[in-house]
Order: sequence, then structure tokens, then C-alpha cells
Amino acid sequence: MKTNMKVIPQIVLVFFLVWCCYTVPASLADQASVARWIASIESEDVLFGSAQQSLSATSREQLNMISAKLAQLYGHFIIEVTGHTDDSGDADENLRLSHMRALSVVEYLSQKNLHHHRFLVQSKGEFQPTVSNATEQGRMQNRRVEIRVVADGDAKIS
Repeated sequence: MKTNMKVIPQIVLVFFLVWCCYTVPASLADQASVARWIASIESEDVLFGSAQQSLSATSREQLNMISAKLAQLYGHFIIEVTGHTDDSGDADENLRLSHMRALSVVEYLSQKNLHHHRFLVQSKGEFQPTVSNATEQGRMQNRRVEIRVVADGDAKIS
């Protein structure tokens, strides 16, 4: 009985399987690297003192590193900057304070050649704590500004 099967040399078969496993379309690879890069920016919040809206020296250093990373991104993206407070004091005042904190971050990043049109400023006041406000440590963690980069499929890293 005769078959139409051909014998493929083992080396060719192994090469083909390895090539298939590790070949990813460039657009997907770029999107994955942009996603990892964005996650590295979003990993730390900018923290503030109680009832403070001004940036500390530590916060400025942190924002310098973030701005250097953001300068590498091009294409369609926005930077969401969201201010938060602990639950001390009046809720309306906390909402205003969270807005001022977010604006402080945007102003600082804008001075680092990031254009205002890239930013979306949000204020959450005391309404989205990451941890309980029952301790000073918890309140300190909740006095923050979160930076989130939202990029579509054509965003690239230079």
C-alpha cells in the first residue's frame, strides 16, 4: 500500500515548531511591551501629607522618573491623574483637596514637556480608599494621586 506521506527531517520539524511557538505578530509584541511599560508607571502612587496639596521632594523625584518614562511614549494615549484623600475632615473639602493634588501633579509633569492635552484630571476625595482609614498608616496611603496611562493599539515606546 502506497501513501502520500513524506518524511520530514527531524531538525526541520524542530525548527518549525520552535519558530511557531516564538513568533508573535509585531503589533501584539508592541502592545505587550507598552502594557508592561505602562504597568511600571502605575505601580506607585504619589503620596501627600495630611491636608497638603504641594509636592514633597520625594514626590518630585518620583515624578521625574515617571516623566522620563512618559517622554518615551508616542501615539494615541492619555494620562489619567486621579487625586484622593483620607477621610479626615469635610467630604466637600476633601474633594477639592484631591482635585488640587491632581492638578499639582499635572502642573509638575507639564513642566517636563508633557502637554496639558494629554491629561485627564479626576478627583475622588475620600470615596475610594485603597486601605482602611482607621490607622495613621492607612490614612497616609490614601492621601495619594494615581497616575494611569490609557493607550490605544498604536501607542509605541521610543
